[in-house]
Amino acid sequence: PKGSDSDIDSGKEGETIGEFKLSETQTSSKKGAIIKSIRFKTTGSIDISNDLDNIALYDGSTQLSTDTVIDGDYVTFKLDDLFLADSKSMYLTIKADVVS
Repeated sequence: PKGSDSDIDSGKEGETIGEFKLSETQTSSKKGAIIKSIRFKTTGSIDISNDLDNIALYDGSTQLSTDTVIDGDYVTFKLDDLFLADSKSMYLTIKADVVS
């Protein structure tokens, strides 16, 4: 799985560069959670703005991010009020075109 020390193939479009599980665990609220954005910090030698294009957050084949903001080593995915039901989980993927 990507998201740890993995090789990313240059020149590929829609390459999976990260995977993670997002869980709502506040079972006492019984309301779920509304997620407006998710922010990641990159590690390693990648230069996000020069090495990656079309970075987006996906749930399966559905793109969730409405906008992606790159700020140095940080990537923020803006979401359209993603709802995660109480005690539920989602398995999300970060995909990008890897510049060769």
